Amino acid sequence: MPEAGFAGRSILVVDDEDVFARSLAEGLQAELPGVDVHIAHDGHSALEILEHRVVDLVVTDVNMPGMDGLALVAAMVSRRIRIPVIMVTAFGNRKVELEARRHGVISVIDKPIDFSFMVEVCRNTLCSLGQGALGGITLAGLLQLLEMEQRSCTVRVFAHGRAGQICIDRGRVVRSTQAAHRGVEALQRILRWDEPAIELGPLRAVEAEAEPMSLQAALLEAARVDDEIQRDEELVFEAEPSTPHESSNPQHRDHDRVKEEQTMANIEQAITSAMSIQGCIAVALVDYESGMCLGSKANGFPIEVAAAGNTEVLRAKLRVMADLGIEGRISDVLITLDTQYHLLLPLRQGTLFLYMAIDRRTGNLAMARHKLTAVEKDLVV
Repeated sequence: MPEAGFAGRSILVVDDEDVFARSLAEGLQAELPGVDVHIAHDGHSALEILEHRVVDLVVTDVNMPGMDGLALVAAMVSRRIRIPVIMVTAFGNRKVELEARRHGVISVIDKPIDFSFMVEVCRNTLCSLGQGALGGITLAGLLQLLEMEQRSCTVRVFAHGRAGQICIDRGRVVRSTQAAHRGVEALQRILRWDEPAIELGPLRAVEAEAEPMSLQAALLEAARVDDEIQRDEELVFEAEPSTPHESSNPQHRDHDRVKEEQTMANIEQAITSAMSIQGCIAVALVDYESGMCLGSKANGFPIEVAAAGNTEVLRAKLRVMADLGIEGRISDVLITLDTQYHLLLPLRQGTLFLYMAIDRRTGNLAMARHKLTAVEKDLVV
């Protein structure tokens, strides 16, 4: 998108420091001609603006009095305000920024901010919106942010008459409940809900379930349990009762930890192999149920924004198939742009898919499809 194309785009800056907020707003308007920048000094004021104005991007501080940045993100998810978010924090680092980008937030930027980097992220995000790539934070993404900020809180989730609760102590899951379900099974069920309402509250005294788990490990374990349930449903046979809480038994923890490390290594290898395909400019492994990005690499491409947007594409296609009564699985989805191919390849098991962006000038679509299918066959999650 050329610079003149930012006319009609808008950014909401949320920060309780008035001087910082106004300086950032003026700087963004100077560097991104045509963009309209709104200012709010707390989460409540930001929600008021989001409810009454069209906003394309939110830049919010994490630590603010009243409703802070994380509570604002939770409220946005609850109200189905699916807008890309950039978090600004005085307690983060570049590792936190890169990790957050994998889970629904465009970027986490440290204070004092690198203004050039902020402008670059904002520019890339607004350009990607013009190309049809939409992004928004998910429940899984919010949980990842809570882990990065090492927050202690109770996350209450509501959807379609159901309620669940996730207790987090200094960024680690200590208890998850949903009806009669506990632990990873409860977390797995909550993550599958569509369009949940989310509330953040204080962490009260709770009885921890075995050893506290990192949110990353809990989300991976929930995805594994979800895959097992889906495989059992597809096989349609009566089996002996399984032990879904096996990993909470101390004698299995070391085995599970090793298995998790092997899974992450396998994902990394698959992403690296896919990036070596001629013409590939970005690739990601995404869970279309939770919206969680398990791994990604890109060459100057906002892969997390595109992956989140194409999650919605895949969900929409699956809903249409269900409405039409079409059985079977999606082999792949191809989106052809003027300069790029976007390829979505669902894995044969579970709710994961590989997403790849290919440069049409240097890539070969048929060869890319063939090689990406080979990568998918070797991928074990």
